[in-house]
Amino acid sequence: MPSIPASGPERAGFVSRNALAARTAVKKAARHVERAAKRKALEVLVHAFRGQQADAVAQTLHDVSRILVIRPNYRIGNAVISTAAIAPLQQRFPGATIDYLATDKTAAVFKGLPLGHVHALSRSTLRRPWRAFGLLRRLRASRYDLAVQIEDGSLTGLLISRLVGARSTMGKPRGEACWYDVNLREPFQHAYDAAGVLARALGADSPPRPQIALSADEQARAARRIDALAASDEPVVALFVGGHADKVCPFPFWMELARGLNSERRKFMVFIGPEEMKLAPQFEAAMRSLPYGAVCHSLSLRDFAATLAQASVLVTPDSGPMHLAAALRTPIVAMVRTERSLAFIPPCEHTRTVWGLDVGGVLRAIGEVARPRLRPQPQPADLVQARPDAERPTGAAPLGSATSPVPLASSA
Repeated sequence: MPSIPASGPERAGFVSRNALAARTAVKKAARHVERAAKRKALEVLVHAFRGQQADAVAQTLHDVSRILVIRPNYRIGNAVISTAAIAPLQQRFPGATIDYLATDKTAAVFKGLPLGHVHALSRSTLRRPWRAFGLLRRLRASRYDLAVQIEDGSLTGLLISRLVGARSTMGKPRGEACWYDVNLREPFQHAYDAAGVLARALGADSPPRPQIALSADEQARAARRIDALAASDEPVVALFVGGHADKVCPFPFWMELARGLNSERRKFMVFIGPEEMKLAPQFEAAMRSLPYGAVCHSLSLRDFAATLAQASVLVTPDSGPMHLAAALRTPIVAMVRTERSLAFIPPCEHTRTVWGLDVGGVLRAIGEVARPRLRPQPQPADLVQARPDAERPTGAAPLGSATSPVPLASSA
């Protein structure tokens, strides 16, 4: 057991490090208990509802004018992937109002999209359950015709779909259970296939893709941010240093990659995730000897997305920003360190997967997919809303409302 320093800065640092380690351990233990409880509850529900009703056919849903999509997940990437459900629902129910149930961490993802209202569930409702009752009251007051739960076997999604009082429910149950009025049975292995399963069940023929809408102000701020590093139209590589657990790439890997980009005279920006913020001083010190690079600080989720939209390529582990880039049609070089990540890598034409910590492989992949810098183009007011892929210039990101964005607390 390490000895405790007697006094001074060393003791303070020791106490701080151990307090952080203790908080992390408590969080991990709480998550383990939560997941175990959910697994047990799902097992009970699978057996309780198995075979109790036949599947309805999605085409039998009529007079649907108010829809609630349920995706109360706190991961940015999962929220982005779920936006692919919007287009099939619009095609199947033209003119219907589509609301979303997201979380306070992910609600910013949906701003500017063709939605009615975005409701936000907070983790604090576990400590303050009366807030959940207020949210449930508002959802029930909306009198939804259809509640759609698109996560595979989600206990939270199941409970909410039952409690909101929608006339019909639709979702992906666990196994052979019959949890919904319309049970989506088609199996899928990849996260991006979920919206396709929904689209086929609805009879929609347009290929569903995630989408992000950016305002003109957000794009202009991003352009100024990149202009501070690179000359007009000069490509910029974005590096996202972040991720969870075994997906994270270590600091020495990023430094070797930064030196490689610098030697190739490629401009690059380093974005640091909230869990790796302690590395920021080391990156800042390193940039003093790497003139082609810069560290980008403290951006809101939407300002970060707007910057990614103008990058030539994003290099990232399996992370939320990877899915933001996919929705923005920004080329991706994905660092894969575990086979589990393969079910989440965006299946896009300009995505390259590099296994392990192969810096040379990353540099080659960047050379293959990096595009010229995309600057925001002025557009008529009636074209500012996101357009279908067929109407969008090649490589351009979907655009959103031209109104000024609200301040966001979410982190990328």
